[in-house]
Amino acid sequence: MAGQLIKLDGVRSAGIPGQARIDMDSADIVAASVPSLVHAFNPRTARVNTDGSIRVVDRTDGRLLDCAAFSGLSISALDADFNGQTVLKADNRGSGAWGLSFAPGKVSNSYTVVGVASPNAELSTRPSSGTLNCTLLSSLVPSVDDAQPLKNNTRYRLPSVSSPGSEGLMVWPDNHNDSGSTANIGFENFSPDQPFLFVETFDFNTKTLNLYLNGMNLQGTVIASGVTELTVDQEASSYWNIGGAAADLNTGSFAGKIGDMFIFNEALDLSSSTLYQLRRLVEALKTKYGI
Repeated sequence: MAGQLIKLDGVRSAGIPGQARIDMDSADIVAASVPSLVHAFNPRTARVNTDGSIRVVDRTDGRLLDCAAFSGLSISALDADFNGQTVLKADNRGSGAWGLSFAPGKVSNSYTVVGVASPNAELSTRPSSGTLNCTLLSSLVPSVDDAQPLKNNTRYRLPSVSSPGSEGLMVWPDNHNDSGSTANIGFENFSPDQPFLFVETFDFNTKTLNLYLNGMNLQGTVIASGVTELTVDQEASSYWNIGGAAADLNTGSFAGKIGDMFIFNEALDLSSSTLYQLRRLVEALKTKYGI
């Protein structure tokens, strides 16, 4: 519902005398005012467990994200590259797999993703051979195959030889059904440890994927005509995942830093009212992270 409360683990209502006030910044407030918000990730609420896993909650419903132990994950507080904000840091040199999984049941046919991240140095230098292929975000469904993204696959991809149409930040709107349609933000737009803000919108009715960088600067549009509708079982069991799935051993997880990430169940650039809210969120995040 509009104006929904974003929860913090361990923080009770400010209406209770003597209790701490709920911590929300400008981006949280804008995102919470959009009825279609389904997930909100903010690293400043995260903690590292003794086994190396990350403990962080979805700020829309307070549920813990599922995270297996991975030695390359850490929390970088007051990160100078991210304007003094707290970020999740993944140092896995683009190999192996880690993932933070949201609760199932909120993957939708249309969606918007707004996030902030930066590649590390290993993802900013072309490999001597082969291709660095690192998953930043995906939606997965265990009833089909955890290793195969369903409605979204967002990867940072860097081949040894220049390939302008298939390197940088790559988005597949429907990878499991192999729609064959992708959009990308070119490799030349990224620098080591420098934050970038990306926006993905996909409208199922028109099959249109739009990809924006560092504001509402359109980088690519594609019509994914082969996209199919979620089944009832897929709607119930599919889930959004930051990083790579543990079962996805063919693709490394993202190596770098990750800031806020918000997911909505509609394409926010379709109508003037939701586009206005999307622009407000983007500007709040640009100010927050100094982009």
